[in-house]
Amino acid sequence: MKSVTAQSLKANALHMIGGQLTVAAAQGIQFLLLARALGPQEFGLLAGVLAISSMLLPFSGLGAANVMIMRHAQRSDDLNLYYGNALLVASVSSVGLIAIGVTAGVVILGHIASVALLATICISEILLTKIVDITAHVYYAQERHRYAGLVYSFHSLLRLAFAAGFVMSSLALTADSWAVWHAFSGLLAAGFALWLTHKQIGPASFQPALALKEVRDGVFFSIGLSAKSLYTDIDKAALARLASTEIAGAYTAAFRIIYMAATPLRAILLAGNAKFFRDGKDGLAGPMHFANRIALIGVIYASLLAAAVWFGAPLIVIILGHKYTLSVDMIRCLAVLPLVQIIQESYSDALMGAGHQVARSILQALAALLCIGLNIVLIQQYSWHGAVYATYITQIALTACVVALAFAAMKKSVS
Repeated sequence: MKSVTAQSLKANALHMIGGQLTVAAAQGIQFLLLARALGPQEFGLLAGVLAISSMLLPFSGLGAANVMIMRHAQRSDDLNLYYGNALLVASVSSVGLIAIGVTAGVVILGHIASVALLATICISEILLTKIVDITAHVYYAQERHRYAGLVYSFHSLLRLAFAAGFVMSSLALTADSWAVWHAFSGLLAAGFALWLTHKQIGPASFQPALALKEVRDGVFFSIGLSAKSLYTDIDKAALARLASTEIAGAYTAAFRIIYMAATPLRAILLAGNAKFFRDGKDGLAGPMHFANRIALIGVIYASLLAAAVWFGAPLIVIILGHKYTLSVDMIRCLAVLPLVQIIQESYSDALMGAGHQVARSILQALAALLCIGLNIVLIQQYSWHGAVYATYITQIALTACVVALAFAAMKKSVS
């Protein structure tokens, strides 16, 4: 049984790495097209708006997709019901979240972002992207990762096709005009995801009373995911407001390079999602053992990645143009970030799988608050260097707390 599980995990990891690499390649080319076409100022504005929507996206659905994986791993039944309920909760919650996103954008970004831009991006990300994400989680629950990869790959490739069409069109190359293309590609991707999942598992069913009951468990997944988005993306919005959209654009370009290079690490974590829950039924020992393996592999990969990024950083000027010269120093400053993140996320997932989601979410929420405060203070004093300082301080502090909590809980369960 163990060998079958190991083979299944390796197969899922390979499917996820393949899917994630496809997504990363599509997103990377899209990023290059838009960054070069829009320039640092408009690209920085777009990055600020996307950062706001990304922080709210995890609250769309209130963690129902994660609950679906957890329940299926524990009982292996009612997948259609949990899938339907996740879509229901996402549809209802997205209405209020879109309104919050537009309001937050007006407050944070001020006059530099139009209401139309904010509304269009929020609809695309908070509702349409969440629908794609929920359908992919159906296949995570079933450990049919090739279909999850297909859904995400189609979404990214469609956006790439629309980005190419946008750049080659005769329209004004602005963040506002791209937002419409972005939303339409999201609509088509969501439609495809719903159609594919209907063909694979049958129609979704709904039980509003159960959906409301499960929100109690799901909301902690949302808090954790939203906090993660917040301490990952708040620096882009803060730079757009407190520094300039040009600096925010250059910083976002650097951050995207680091993010794409760390794709294999995220793929391994995604492939092991259901395994963390399955092993966690018997306590923390199983998830911790799995986390140790992932962390070791991740540290080796992230160390090699940091060296490659350091020496390869000047290539970004050749690819994006001289307007992104500042991104070279930014990339080098962020080079070690994946090493810290993989340790933190490995043990965070171990805690999640063993039922310590509340504690994990509290730590992530505190880290988000810390990151907000640090960005506000440090960016005003040190510009983009302040954003880098805030990111590292937050990630290192969170990693220390998560690892300490995981080993303390492990020790308590053994004694």
